[in-house]
Formats: sequence, structure tokens, C-alpha cells
Amino acid sequence: MEDLKRFYWLILVIAAVEASVMVYIILPFRKIEGAFTCFLGLIGACMIAVSGLLGKKFRGKETKYTAIVLGFFILLGVPFLFWSKVPDYTFDDAVKVVRSEEELNRIFKSYSRTLTTKSGAVYYKINGMRNGDAIQFVFNPHNGRYVNDEQYQGGKL
Repeated sequence: MEDLKRFYWLILVIAAVEASVMVYIILPFRKIEGAFTCFLGLIGACMIAVSGLLGKKFRGKETKYTAIVLGFFILLGVPFLFWSKVPDYTFDDAVKVVRSEEELNRIFKSYSRTLTTKSGAVYYKINGMRNGDAIQFVFNPHNGRYVNDEQYQGGKL
């Protein structure tokens, strides 16, 4: 029984470390699609561990081990799922690319934001000035492509 409690504590510690690393990775990005799902997976693993620590009566020895294996499976799967959703460009990287390629005089970061489509795709909307004219760009953080806001029709980039 004591060995099982160690496994449950190990699940909790690993989940806390993974959540901390995920938050640290998310910070430079404005938004990462699918991150909420990953956090739900970690919460599920924590719930399995807490129920085991609080002495939830499992019906058999196999069920106890199944809960532990499920908890570890979630903890192993969440980082891979999360890493597949992390874009190649942070918001600041996107601003640098657009500023250099479009020769913008000024970028208005306070007016720039993320744009989420109905399909869940996340784009960066970057506002700037070129020769006294305000101009907006929609930037895809996964592949680095961007278009002028007037050319963007709500489709995929």
C-alpha cells in the first residue's frame, strides 16, 4: 500500500512540473491552441492521484494498478500533445518579421492582438505604420506566412 502512495505522489509531482513547464513555454506566445486540453489532461492525472491518496476504495488490485498506469500514460502523452501545438513564431518574432519585410516605421503592440477563427486556428494581428498610413497584417505563427488584413478573408494562411 505504501508503494502505491509513492506512485500517486510521483504522479502529482510530475503533473506539477509539467504544468509549470507548459506555463513557462506559453508565456512568450499570445495563445496556443489546444493548451487548455493539455491542462485538462494534467488535472485528470491529478484527480486519479488524489483519489488514490485519499484512500478511494478501488474494487481490486488490478484497478489500483490500472489507475496508476492511466495516470502515467496521461503524464507521458500530454507533453507530446502540447509540443505539437506550440507554434514556430512567438508574437515578438512575428513583429520582427513583419517589421523587417514590410519596412514598417512603427508597430503598435498595444493594438495588436490574437485572432481566433471558428476552426480554432490562432493568428497574430499586427498593426503598424508605413509612410504615415496605418496598416494591419494577419500572421500565421505556425508557418510564418502573413498577408495584409485587407487580403485576409477569414481562410487559412
